[in-house]
Amino acid sequence: MAIRFDAREITRALDNAILEDFGETAFAMTRNLIFGSPVGNPDLWQNPASAPPGYVGGHFRRNWIVSIGGFNQEEIEGEDQNGASTLAAARGEINSYTSGRRRAGPSLVIQNNVPYANRLANGWSVQADPGWVDDAINLALTIPGGREDLR
Repeated sequence: MAIRFDAREITRALDNAILEDFGETAFAMTRNLIFGSPVGNPDLWQNPASAPPGYVGGHFRRNWIVSIGGFNQEEIEGEDQNGASTLAAARGEINSYTSGRRRAGPSLVIQNNVPYANRLANGWSVQADPGWVDDAINLALTIPGGREDLR
């Protein structure tokens, strides 16, 4: 009895499986970063009166950007207090990356360009401990493809 294998078919299947897992892991990282982001709450500030008139938190959360091929220098205007539209935009970019690639290609970058991003990542907000960004990424990496129940 002979069994025939088509190396191209096996390679395509493996490439697709790797890209799917990569996409789900990238999505899990992005989701964790968005929902782990502190959202400005003047009630928690040392001087709540310093909030500008009409202040609405969520600008940092809105600025998690997923881009293909390199860094995006943009800072996005506006807010996204609950993270839904930012997460949807990220899912779209990740899907375009994974559906359009069949071999290793340009990088996929997750970034936040607000001027105070590093301060927030290092615990500047009482809502997020120092190192929360690393924790959000590491959590996504512990389970290949992220958690099924959160997709």
